[in-house]
Amino acid sequence: MESANNTGKEITKELKFIIMRNGIEISLEGEKLKNFENYLSINQGSQFIRLEGRVINTADLVGVFFPKDLEELSYRKKGKWKCEYGRWHNRNETCDCGRLASYKNFSKK
Repeated sequence: MESANNTGKEITKELKFIIMRNGIEISLEGEKLKNFENYLSINQGSQFIRLEGRVINTADLVGVFFPKDLEELSYRKKGKWKCEYGRWHNRNETCDCGRLASYKNFSKK
C-alpha cells in the first residue's frame, strides 16, 4: 500500500498476477492492470504484445489471478485441503473445526 499526501489515508492498488503457460508470473497493479484487462477484453486471437518490458504471446496466457488464488493453489500443491470453515488442513487430517465452533458457541451461553 502507498500513503497519500501524509494525510494518513492509504490508497490501495489492486494487484493481480498474469500466469503464463510456462509458469512465469507477471504482477500488475493499478492503471497497468486495468489497461491490460481492457486490452484482453477487446482483442481476440493470439498476438505478440509488450508487457512490462517483455514480449509475450497472448496464446500462452493462462489467466489473470488474484494473489489469494495463487496462495490457495500453493496450499493445494502441498497436499492441503480447505474445510467448510475456511481453515487449511494437512492431507489425511480430520477436520475438528465444526466441533470447535460448536464448543465455542456452547461455552458462550
